[in-house]
Amino acid sequence: MRALRSANRNSRLQPIADTLEESCYQTLQIVDEEEGPVENANGLILLSRAVLTSSEADAEVYFEKAIEVVSRFGDEAVERWEAVVSIAKYCASAGSLGPDQAYRFMRCAELIGNNVTREKHWDRDAAMATCFHLCPTSAFAIAGRWNDRAIGRSGRMLATLLETALNANAISPSSAWAVSALPFDYDLVCFASQCIAKETDSEKQQLIFNDLVTDYRQRGVTGNEWQAIDKLARTHGIHHEALEQLELLIGKEKEEETSSSGRSLYKGENAHASCEELYDDIDFLSDDGLRNALERFEALEGPRDFEGLWQFVTSKVSNANAVKYLTLIANSEYLDLYEIRTALRTFPDRLKKKLGVQKAWPSIVKTIAERYPDDFVRCYHRNGVLKDIGIDGITLNAVREGVLKSLSESNGLESASTFYGFAGSCVQEIAMEEAEALFDFALTRFELHIENDYADGPWRAKLHPPEQITASLTGYIWGCLASPEANERWCAAHVVRRLYQLGCQQEIDELISWMCSRHVEAFISSNHPFYNLHAKQYLLVALARCAADNVALVAKHSQTFCDIALHGEAHILIQQYAAAIALAIARATPTAYKPDIVKQLQQVGKTPFSVETAKDYYEKRDTPWHEQGNIDKSLDLSFGYDFDCYWFEPLANVFTVPGKQVKELATEVVLKDWQLSFAERYIRDPRQELWKNRRDRSTSHSHSSYPKTDDYGFYLSYHAMMTVAAKLLKAMPVIHSRDWHDDEWQDWLDRHLLTQHDGCWLADRRDFMPAVSRQWLNDKTDNDWCWQICPKDFLEVLLFEQQGQTWLNVAGSWNEYRDGHNESIDISSKLVPSWASSS
Repeated sequence: MRALRSANRNSRLQPIADTLEESCYQTLQIVDEEEGPVENANGLILLSRAVLTSSEADAEVYFEKAIEVVSRFGDEAVERWEAVVSIAKYCASAGSLGPDQAYRFMRCAELIGNNVTREKHWDRDAAMATCFHLCPTSAFAIAGRWNDRAIGRSGRMLATLLETALNANAISPSSAWAVSALPFDYDLVCFASQCIAKETDSEKQQLIFNDLVTDYRQRGVTGNEWQAIDKLARTHGIHHEALEQLELLIGKEKEEETSSSGRSLYKGENAHASCEELYDDIDFLSDDGLRNALERFEALEGPRDFEGLWQFVTSKVSNANAVKYLTLIANSEYLDLYEIRTALRTFPDRLKKKLGVQKAWPSIVKTIAERYPDDFVRCYHRNGVLKDIGIDGITLNAVREGVLKSLSESNGLESASTFYGFAGSCVQEIAMEEAEALFDFALTRFELHIENDYADGPWRAKLHPPEQITASLTGYIWGCLASPEANERWCAAHVVRRLYQLGCQQEIDELISWMCSRHVEAFISSNHPFYNLHAKQYLLVALARCAADNVALVAKHSQTFCDIALHGEAHILIQQYAAAIALAIARATPTAYKPDIVKQLQQVGKTPFSVETAKDYYEKRDTPWHEQGNIDKSLDLSFGYDFDCYWFEPLANVFTVPGKQVKELATEVVLKDWQLSFAERYIRDPRQELWKNRRDRSTSHSHSSYPKTDDYGFYLSYHAMMTVAAKLLKAMPVIHSRDWHDDEWQDWLDRHLLTQHDGCWLADRRDFMPAVSRQWLNDKTDNDWCWQICPKDFLEVLLFEQQGQTWLNVAGSWNEYRDGHNESIDISSKLVPSWASSS
């Protein structure tokens, strides 16, 4: 390649140029594929530059071939993607793009994420943040689909998305905080601080803070995090009684064990004294002096503190010579970029604020960027360099100018990494129209590698998100309420409750709208069924709990809840929780319903017939549908595991009908009422691939136990049973047949209710963890630790002193844990009645 470059620039070698060119090109054509596309592209770029002086047309062709090569995925895939992200951010700075462009961007992002070995340098969450800037409503819809298909870590992506939306003032601080009740991988104290700072209503600030404290106290969090919580409270004038135990909550921090393999010359109290002795004759503001100082440092033996050296150097810099010092650092040829970064990182903030330094700063940064352009454009280095130098607009603009000047005058684009980094760094130099065209072109190049059915398939109208950001945000919540994961459904129910407590009327209205009429295709994978009945049931559970305290946000929807309870599709739990909301509205506003409607609402979930007593234990009777011959017995469907014996049979016993008839009714519900069809009698789950490798076997269940994750078969079986229960209750009397039941129907219903009889949740009964930790947590433990229990340990957990009073623990259960040592504590007593022992 070097010979070809020389031949095209020397007239005497010109006769052999064509032969060399052909040889080089053929060699590049047969490069081993194991070398990857980067090496091949670099070779083609070198070939392009080699023939540039003799034939611009040939050089252009070779450059285009290099582009084609790097369009394939190789080691530079992430760097290539970062260039696309830079272009996307620039396009978004002029305003949101269409949802189709945001969709294409995230489909390509998913491709990249699935093709990198590790995500150490690939930031999936940053892609979600960029998507929000491209189209805010699309971001929540895409996040919903990714969550449904288990792409990435939903808690991390949601945290990034909420923070981005909050900083853009696209959603209210209260709604952002409420959604953090979902799995949320972020510093919760920091996020609460952001929400409280943006929230203008002092009452809502207090509610957000209360949620934060409750979450930390219930999880038993102790340590320095409480210092940050206390600082947050003092900053905004907020108080919580838990902070009265601040010292106990902070606790005694674990002492760090320190060891040293040697003594550093520059560490410790005598650091500056040692430097003064070594560098007493050095002029750090001269080129020779600084060089001599570094040579003396390198000659030292033993551990050395490189950053301490530069801290000492900067201590010699004053206001008068600060600019001279920075100029020296930027231009010294014997300093590498790491040394320059360290010098700038240790430069005092007090000097950075000086007007003279601020005026000279762009020129200094530009000089550094000119010297090391590759490190300022390559994604693997850029962020680390900018962290030391700065990320403000002035610094970034100076970096861009330096990189552009350097690369335009050199052969720096011979590296594919530099090429993509250059494109990403300098995109702001082109017109917006050109950037949008470039963005479209870049996505098209990625899409060449995407199969038609990849991810969520090609863009189509059904994927179009709602127009309003609130509708999109609540669409994400609605999808979580429908989640197959029980934990996620309950987290989403807590989101609804937080929204309600924080007075988010618009969000509550939108959720009710989703329940009544909205289509969910934009928030769910096209290959997965949407658990609509789950979403409806858990939303009503949450709203019923909220309405028990205050009906202000649901009163306007009184007719909706009445219709669901009295005229909606038969489903015993959905109807019962809808009736609970309606009755709460009726109690608060007696004129909301007519008296006869209130009476009907009060009868929801109750038998309209007198309870009958069975003649004998084995008595069976047919359902009205079986008596009339209205059952299609040719239908066949296999329900969830154990459903025949342990789910349908107990319901059948309430009305003394054969369990087989309950199954036949459930079959008709699924196949006729819901108009579902299956290729075979078994209900296959499209999500099975997501769950089959889970160690916790979360979809497994036996007898009448509930699984952690509902597969499609369990979901349909469960809700079909609830539908049949509502039909039987309305059509048949409850039969009292067993002496150990006071009320067969209520006993059966209690088994499946999601709340307690008074409407409260289990979470309402959850107390704070003890603020005082066990003493052994601060002591060094050994292998015989578990055999060292003494009477003092029992007294320590039974008695608690606070504000001069001694308290006796009469009931409790918790764990104390540190470094693999776990202590379980359970306390019960007869000092209080059994019904109040956990209060």
